[in-house]
Amino acid sequence: MVVVLADPQLYRHTGGKPPTRDELTARYQRQTLGHSPDGMERWFNWVIADRLTGTPMGFAAKLGLTLTATLVDGERRWRRTVRSGPH
Repeated sequence: MVVVLADPQLYRHTGGKPPTRDELTARYQRQTLGHSPDGMERWFNWVIADRLTGTPMGFAAKLGLTLTATLVDGERRWRRTVRSGPH
């Protein structure tokens, strides 16, 4: 995901600037704990990868009853169908 989230093209559309490797490391360390600091919330996070190449394309996160999937691999994946399940 470092390569995906460091792509300046992504931030051309979303604003801001790409996170540094240290910022991403800190973010992933917090997320992979699987729970909030007080233990009251459980977190689930997955990387979405291209089935054929293994290239990261985005991520999915579940917090409570909400599941959010975000494809962030920018223009390389535009107009391309992405689906889940058996193929």
